[in-house]
Amino acid sequence: MRYENRVKLTVRTPSSDPDNEYEEETTDWIEAHVTGVSSQVNINVFGSYKSDAAAIHLKGHYSGVQNVLINGVARKPQAVINTRQNTVLVIQGV
Repeated sequence: MRYENRVKLTVRTPSSDPDNEYEEETTDWIEAHVTGVSSQVNINVFGSYKSDAAAIHLKGHYSGVQNVLINGVARKPQAVINTRQNTVLVIQGV
């Protein structure tokens, strides 16, 4: 799989500060591979068919993802799937 696109993630992690429950960090540009989503996954995630849904494949495991910045647009992932040594984020509209 060729990782020719770049995305930034906003990740939420537990905070050591007693006043803040969580800290949000924005990552550097991460290599990604963007594909379409099958109709079955599309319906299972969104409840109806969304023609502009996309799957973003990342190397490594990412948890606590709040937003994905791709092509200058921030999107909230609808599903975060960790498989083998990769993470797949399903978003609507790019």
